[in-house]
Parts: sequence; structure tokens; C-alpha cells
Amino acid sequence: MSSFFDVRKKDSTGNRFQINEMASPEIDLNSPAQEDTPTDYLVVYSEQTNPEQPGVVMVNWTEFPVNRGQTPTLRFTNSESNFDPITVSNTKVLRSATKIPLEQLNAADLPPTTEGFVAVPSANGSVAPGQTTSTVPLTNIPVTGTPLLDGIVSFNGTSDFLEIPKNENLNFGTGDLSISAWVKTTSTSGIEVILDKRVETTGPVQGYSLSNYFGSLLLQLADGVGNQFTNYVSNISIADGNWHHVAVTVDRDHWMAVVGILME
Repeated sequence: MSSFFDVRKKDSTGNRFQINEMASPEIDLNSPAQEDTPTDYLVVYSEQTNPEQPGVVMVNWTEFPVNRGQTPTLRFTNSESNFDPITVSNTKVLRSATKIPLEQLNAADLPPTTEGFVAVPSANGSVAPGQTTSTVPLTNIPVTGTPLLDGIVSFNGTSDFLEIPKNENLNFGTGDLSISAWVKTTSTSGIEVILDKRVETTGPVQGYSLSNYFGSLLLQLADGVGNQFTNYVSNISIADGNWHHVAVTVDRDHWMAVVGILME
């Protein structure tokens, strides 16, 4: 967690005030992080005032690491050592795919509200000394920034799958092709599909499929003529419970298919 504080106003003589105690934002995660999910960074912005220091607004930026898929809850706590209530207002949050350096936690460098910040008015209010506000779930907060991944999907390991809409990038036709994926499995029983782009509901098999075939990597190519298809199987097991970067390359001009595994 990192924080940045900034005094937004001065007193009548032009002197800056420092509020010794503020209501601290706190994050609770209602579920454990799923394995191998990327980390997001939740920035909580709030403006706070102390009735004993009229005309002064303190701005607080606090950044929390949150795993992708987790839904945090937000609350504010006022220290028992502070004798004054603190009023929290204009609370909003930003969920970033990349960590924001502490020195950039200011309005000029963070994305504008319309691009990333989401207002959380239910988190606003007065916090008495030694008290904590009610928790507020931070749901439907979009992830901004440039993530390391274009997206991530969590599967249940048994029956879940993702159907990709029609996309020309997956139509290789008769040209060369390369496919790569990260896989983690211990299964050595049957066929488990990694990526499948075949047509076989009303006729001969046509297309390609990349699968875990009894613990080995398998690439199937089919041209849609009769029952003609070819299976290419690697001679290295991928079913050891570790993550592996697997790749296949097909060179149509030289009738070559390479099914490879990068052991990492």
C-alpha cells in the first residue's frame, strides 16, 4: 500500500495546513486470490476536512494491490488519537492494470474521471474518532491502463470453456500458421482441447485443433476432404503440473509441422 497526501487549500495568511490525523482508507478482500491471476492496483481518492480547521481540504491518494477477479470492500477509519471527527467526501476509485508510482498519485498524472475513476458516494460521510465507516463493496470497477494480458478468464477445470466470436485472425486457410499457449495440467487421460477451430457438424473434418493428448501436445490438421486429417504429437509430456509455454508452427510450402514445448 502507498499513500500520497496533498493540501488543497491555504489559510487566510497563505500558510499551508497539515492535518495530523486523517481517516485512513482500508480495503478488505472478500475472497482469496485465485492462483496465477495478475495483480491490479486500486487507487482510492478522497477529500477530507476537519471542522477545527475550516477552509482546509486534505486530499488523500492510497494505492492497494488487488488480484484480478477479487471484489474488495472499502471503509474509512478515524484514529482514536484524533480528537476531531473527519468528514470524507468526493470518494472515487481507479483500478489500474499497472502500478502507479507514488510520485504520480496526483490529479495531473492519473487518468481523468471519465476514463477510469468511479465515484463511490456511499463511502462518504463523517467519521468520529476511533470509529470506522460501513464497508462499501467496490463492484463493476473497470480495469484501466495497459495490462500485461489482453484479458483473463477463470475456468473451473472440468467443464468450462470460452467460445470466441468469429474472428478472421483465427482463419488460417492454406497459409502458414503458428499457435502458442501457456498450459498447466496433470491430466494424462483422454483429450483436452486447448484451442479448436474445426468444422465437422455436417461433413468431413476441416480446420485445426491443439490439444492435450494423454499428457502430450497434439496438433490436428484437416483439409475437409473425405476423412483426411493428420495428427502431430510431441514426444515430451506436458502433464507434470508445471506451467509450460507450448507452440506449434506449420510451414505449408515444405509440408512441415513442428509441435514444440518450451520447458519453463
